[in-house]
Amino acid sequence: MPSKAIRHALTKLEAACLDAALDEGPIEDVLDTPRMYLVRAAKAVDGFRLGGPAPLGGVQLVSKLQKELAGLLAQLDGCLPRMSVEKQHGTTSRAVLANIVAAVPGMLDDAKALDPYMSPLAMFD
Repeated sequence: MPSKAIRHALTKLEAACLDAALDEGPIEDVLDTPRMYLVRAAKAVDGFRLGGPAPLGGVQLVSKLQKELAGLLAQLDGCLPRMSVEKQHGTTSRAVLANIVAAVPGMLDDAKALDPYMSPLAMFD
């Protein structure tokens, strides 16, 4: 499956968010693993090689995934103490983790839909 790296990172992200929601440690430690998998998922989407000429449907799916992941990362970063300006909006880490868990199934469907748009040369990566 061409989108295996994306789907793997999203699955790990979902599990890490569920684990983090139960953790009572310092917020930086609690959000560390979910943030790592969120960044990995974003990098996997960025590295997905579309077949050329790039089909419009594939470009739209990649763009949608990039936008969703960037938005979730911004929300997660807003919970960290070093981002005190964004923290004033009142979002809690548990609410953000719940948003991420709720968004993962849709992103997994979008990642599966990317498979037909893969570049034939991507199998050599």
